[in-house]
Amino acid sequence: MYALVALAPWVAAGTTPAAEFGLALGGVLLAGLWAAHAVVAGRFAFRADVVAVCLAGLVAWSAVQLVPLPEAVVGVACPARLELHRTLLPDRAEVLPGETAAEPRPTVLTLTTDAAATRTFLARVLGLLLVYAAARNWLATRASFPRFARVAAVNGTLLAVYAVARAYLAPADFAEWGRVGDWLGGGGFGPFPDRAAFPDTIALCLGLTVGATLSHRRGDDAEPGPAVRHGWTAAGVVRAGAARAAVAVMVVSLVVGISGGLVAVVAAAGVAWVLTRVHAESRGRAVLAAAVALGATTVVWLGTVVAERKFPIASSVDVVSRGEAVGAWRGAAGLIPQFWSTGTGNGTFAAAEATVRSTARGGPPLAHAGNEWLEALIEGGVVRLGLTVALPAGVLWVVGRGYLRRRSRSVGPWLIGAWFGLAAVTLHAAAGAVVHVPAVALFVAAAAGFAVAGATNAEFVPARIRVRKIRAEDTAVSIVITVPLGAEPLPPVAPPGWVARGWLATGVGAFVLIASGLVAVDARSRDRAERLRAEATRAGDEETALVAAVAAAAARPDDPAALAAAGDASARAGRVPAALAYYRAARAANPLAPRPHVRLGELTGSVVVGEPAVTHFARAERVAPADAAVWFAVGQAARARGDAAAAWAAWKHALAVSVEYARPILAVAGRELTPAEVRARLLPDDPVVLMAAADVLFPDRGARAADRAPFVAEAAALFAARRTLTADEFVTLAAVRDEQGQTDDAAEAWQRALALAPHRADVRDRYTRWLEQEERYGEAIVQLKWLKKWAPALPDLQDRLDAAHHGLQLADTIRK
Repeated sequence: MYALVALAPWVAAGTTPAAEFGLALGGVLLAGLWAAHAVVAGRFAFRADVVAVCLAGLVAWSAVQLVPLPEAVVGVACPARLELHRTLLPDRAEVLPGETAAEPRPTVLTLTTDAAATRTFLARVLGLLLVYAAARNWLATRASFPRFARVAAVNGTLLAVYAVARAYLAPADFAEWGRVGDWLGGGGFGPFPDRAAFPDTIALCLGLTVGATLSHRRGDDAEPGPAVRHGWTAAGVVRAGAARAAVAVMVVSLVVGISGGLVAVVAAAGVAWVLTRVHAESRGRAVLAAAVALGATTVVWLGTVVAERKFPIASSVDVVSRGEAVGAWRGAAGLIPQFWSTGTGNGTFAAAEATVRSTARGGPPLAHAGNEWLEALIEGGVVRLGLTVALPAGVLWVVGRGYLRRRSRSVGPWLIGAWFGLAAVTLHAAAGAVVHVPAVALFVAAAAGFAVAGATNAEFVPARIRVRKIRAEDTAVSIVITVPLGAEPLPPVAPPGWVARGWLATGVGAFVLIASGLVAVDARSRDRAERLRAEATRAGDEETALVAAVAAAAARPDDPAALAAAGDASARAGRVPAALAYYRAARAANPLAPRPHVRLGELTGSVVVGEPAVTHFARAERVAPADAAVWFAVGQAARARGDAAAAWAAWKHALAVSVEYARPILAVAGRELTPAEVRARLLPDDPVVLMAAADVLFPDRGARAADRAPFVAEAAALFAARRTLTADEFVTLAAVRDEQGQTDDAAEAWQRALALAPHRADVRDRYTRWLEQEERYGEAIVQLKWLKKWAPALPDLQDRLDAAHHGLQLADTIRK
């Protein structure tokens, strides 16, 4: 358990399939040891507390979503799910070359739209349940809790030191360590790919460190603590100093890696402080409830106005404001009236959110909502929402109540420390997706297990001997007599729970081991499929890529992504019938995935019997209205069948979503339309798109300045009408002002773009090139040094830096 919790953050926080498979194997080992202990001891204990019940409920509800049900049942439980089944799948499947008859649409279906995603969600929650149950019912004792806290203290200190060092040394300096930085992972903060997950882990480590330090100084139980036994020894002083240093380092790392999670940490600290001020038991429950409500309100309110800086793996967006997040939540909330009863399926938020994503936001689908409660309602309906709310509320209530009852005992500091960390994670879940980071979820499950055990188990508060001191006055000496008064009564504790003995204990232990094995099997299949897909991408020839992609689809036969990738590889290898079969299977696996619909529409000519291409494209447009790739493909198909008007309309929609396909679209438009027609028929009222069009149609700014002028003027007018701009829009505004000759305004736009995206090397590199062009060499040198430290892979940085230094010296010479 200790090794699993300590190592999880260091392998890219468990976010890669390989790392998650390694954590799953660790879970199998933990379950095996627990089962072996049950066999040897002939006893297996389990307490069905609120956390265990909620986690088991999530597992059970995910299993229900995976059960094939008749259409009549699904129509009653979730009419929207049945409507998707009937409209996104044809009445009869396509007849492909070599086939003789069309298969009718299945009359049974699952509540989830993507069985593979829901099965993965089930496996992950089952793994967390096993970790929590092992900690709660087997490992948590009065002796093991402080060891767990010490492991958290050491690991938190190492994580904080590594994160701060990486932040200041930067990748260029880490190169001197060989591949250490790459092996540990981390494109965000420390080893965490997303810096938003860092505060939650550190909050748990920080709380447990403080709790262990305070408990170490307290000696009021039957056996006094080391500090009481030995007084101010050298070892005690060293331990106290080390604990204070660890706390200081972790606090510094939280400040250096500032993110929205820091707000949750501060709010949780305030609530924990309120709990420590409660003295009367009669007031304890009311203050506990009020404190939790106050902290939640605080973090949600601040979360709407505080920017959360992140370093995403696959996104160029560096700063995501709460205003944008609220907009995303508002759009996703459109799914609630349709799927409030059963949800779209646990683990399916990304595909479901894409169906209601507004064109204005565009971009890739969100992996998670960034709001655990909203995501729970959309994916699992009211059942999962209830379980998701009850889970953190229950654990905070149990641990907080246990602290109020046992605050005077040595377990009290452990409980308030764990409560602080768990509260920080809970509050951050209202404005982040950190609970979906495996390392964070694993740590939270283990800490909750120890904390709930400490709050309810009798062995954590052994009877202590009360004494009365009687002073007998004598003429010569005062004598102090100690009179034993018996054991102090224990506070109420939870019942011992269910206990299996003998062969039944062995059977339950075997069941636990099998359950952990199922978790590992799912993780292994995902890891294998990911490795094979990566091998297919790297393959130098089409046949090798095809073999790898087909093997990946075999490893995950109901994974729509793996099936679509196999279809792509088959199409590239010229095996169109096989490609069509894979796309058809991918559509059946997840009808909300747009790519199978698009590819089936593009390959309609190779189908023996099937629907027209426009039907497939219409489905793709419905499930991904803000996917530029879909609209680009729709435009290509329209152009291929000679419908120019439909092609321009689809491509205009694609440009309204993203400028990703601006170059190929405008290359065609430049040959067939006049600039006025391009503007009228193709370009949306978006200044970024207008300037991209000017760059493609008239790349020579000097010779074609007159042709570019109308585009530049209209872009400036559109910018003037906008109240808020993103970093990319400020970059475009800087180009507009520069082209209009307004150098100072251009510099201001560049500065505002950097303020919104301080960590994006592409923005800073473009700004630096503008500074070099304007011969602002002093400012360019500062930016080039930043790029050399943080983006050393960019070409010619040293040459540019030398040229800037030379230009600055030459300018100084001329001025003199």
